[in-house]
Amino acid sequence: MNGKIVRHVVEPGQRVKKARRIALMEAMKMEHSLTAPMDGIGRKWPRGGQPGGRGAVIARIEADEMKD
Repeated sequence: MNGKIVRHVVEPGQRVKKARRIALMEAMKMEHSLTAPMDGIGRKWPRGGQPGGRGAVIARIEADEMKD
């Protein structure tokens, strides 16, 4: 879906949990929540007004290491 990032909810370096909202995207005159696909630490978040769409990197999350 093509749109633009209107707001990010968390900051780089902040720990996130799977399914937590990380940003809001506006597309087709509606706001859509973008959520974390895994637990981890955010390393890059979108800037407000940045376009997003198919294949665009919206955020980078460094996955937590698995515990034995």
